[in-house]
Amino acid sequence: MLSAVGRYPDAKTFIIATEEAMIHQLQKRYPGKEFVAADGCIGCRLHCPYMKVTGLQDVYFSLADERFEIELDDDVIEGARRALDRMLAVPRDD
Repeated sequence: MLSAVGRYPDAKTFIIATEEAMIHQLQKRYPGKEFVAADGCIGCRLHCPYMKVTGLQDVYFSLADERFEIELDDDVIEGARRALDRMLAVPRDD
């Protein structure tokens, strides 16, 4: 997401629909741009405390060591799958 903004040098304003801390990183990298947080459906301002706890290295070690297995009900898995399918269906500028 950080590099995606750079592909649109003429754009001045971007709506950010992910964890709002991303806006701080974007503002540091692109000080001349405006970044607007898309409100969550319950007014949560897209705040996720868990995104700040887990880093890429944590994910790597978890997968490499096959640790921290999570068991989910089938309905939760299916709901997550539908959400991921919708996100992946959004056209991307690659």
